[in-house]
Amino acid sequence: MTIPFWFSIGWLGVAVSRIEINFQKRAYMKISVGNLVKAELASLGKMPFGKALSGSKRCSGIMCGLLLGFFVMASGFVAPFASSAQAKELKIPFLYIEFRQERPATLSNLVAPPEDDGLQGTRLGIIDNNTTGKFLKHEYSADEVIINDGEDFKAKLDEALATYDNAFVIANMPADKLLMLADHPAAKDRLIFNAGTQDTALRESKCRANVLHTMVSRRMLTDGLSQFLVKKRWTKMLLIEGNNRGDAKLAESMRQSAKKFRLKIVEDKKWPVGGDIRRNAAAEVPAFTQESDYDVVFIADEVKDFGQYVIYHTWLPRPVVGSHGVEPVAWHRVVEQWGAAQLQSRFAKLTSRAMG
Repeated sequence: MTIPFWFSIGWLGVAVSRIEINFQKRAYMKISVGNLVKAELASLGKMPFGKALSGSKRCSGIMCGLLLGFFVMASGFVAPFASSAQAKELKIPFLYIEFRQERPATLSNLVAPPEDDGLQGTRLGIIDNNTTGKFLKHEYSADEVIINDGEDFKAKLDEALATYDNAFVIANMPADKLLMLADHPAAKDRLIFNAGTQDTALRESKCRANVLHTMVSRRMLTDGLSQFLVKKRWTKMLLIEGNNRGDAKLAESMRQSAKKFRLKIVEDKKWPVGGDIRRNAAAEVPAFTQESDYDVVFIADEVKDFGQYVIYHTWLPRPVVGSHGVEPVAWHRVVEQWGAAQLQSRFAKLTSRAMG
């Protein structure tokens, strides 16, 4: 016979309340709690449910019974179902989609970003999840689709979403391509992880319900940096904006953060197009940064074109922040807490390079 769950919980509450009352009455007697429970449950079986519920103490006992009932359910009722569910293999597929575009030419080759940035992190994540997931019989997998600049992005996207029609999507692509993916009819009901763009608009006017962000936005970075500058009392800023993709957005984000945290931009400059200062930075940068007074120099140079030449060459001996110098980041290799050191070791073993 199947007893409705809430009905059984109600009776359990009555039992607890009666046991509580009678235990107080019989405290002086040498009677075991087990026998007392048996006696009360036996008497409850002969009592009408309405009568059993009468009395304020019994009603308060029902609340105790509800709580106890949930523990009973968790330990007794749920366990068989949980164990049977765990006995079945659970496959969790992912689809990694990357839009690989040609990087703009820069003055310096001092900073060479890896070509597989994002891809190797996905591979390591799958390995780590399977290491612990095997105890729960979880199997994680990731298929990889690379769309090169110049290829028909929409056609490749259609093909990928049709081929891997039940996979979570990890998207390593710029904001415009991410929006195309999020708005695709085949991706409307999918969960998409943004792992490639820091565009602030994706959390504001261009927010999509099916997109979760693992990347910090530019506004998060510049807000954090601005708070640091306020703490240091470096409140007067010389801002230098680069000419490549993303520099304008980073500079605008800094302007908004400066306004928010009441920092003063004493001069807002654009880096000259085609300026080559590799051999004469010591002469040209001081002239370019010559202003009456400032506490800090903010550089917006996301592709690492000229910013490294500004450091130590400013007209006034001031710290450089932004995309160079004191750089706001979501993660850095010096972090060693919460298993970060072990994670970095596994990444280096997998890829033969450092994270980040």
